[in-house]
Amino acid sequence: MLEELAKMQEDREIILLHLQEALTLVDRMEALLCHQTTPAQAGAH
Repeated sequence: MLEELAKMQEDREIILLHLQEALTLVDRMEALLCHQTTPAQAGAH
């Protein structure tokens, strides 16, 4: 039982790390897109 919980905790931490990386990438992509769009397009969000 404890081993299963430890494994679940490890999996959870790995998933959280991947989520953080994905969110960071999304933030960077959004920032790049914002710099490329015109003010009119940016206001459409």
